[in-house]
Amino acid sequence: MFENHEPDDAGPTSGLGPVGRPLSAREREILLLLADGHTNRSIAEALNIAIGTVKRHLANAYPKLGVDSRLAAALRVRELESAIGDRMPRP
Repeated sequence: MFENHEPDDAGPTSGLGPVGRPLSAREREILLLLADGHTNRSIAEALNIAIGTVKRHLANAYPKLGVDSRLAAALRVRELESAIGDRMPRP
C-alpha cells in the first residue's frame, strides 16, 4: 500500500514523493493510526514505542507523502486509500 509507481520524470512531489522513497511498513502503520485520529501518545502506546519514535517516523514520512503537516498527512492517507480502494487493518 502507498508505494510510488510514478514515472521517473514525474517529479519529487507527485504520487507519494520522490521515486525510490516508499513508506516503510512502520511509517504506513503510524500514518494509518494518525489518519484515524490518534495522538502521538496513543500511537506510541498502541505500538509499544516511544513518542519520540512516532514523531521521527512522521517526520520521515511527510516528505514521502509530499506534505508538511499532520492534517495534510492524514488527508493524503485517506485520499490514497480512496484511490486504491484499500484499507489496511489497524493495529
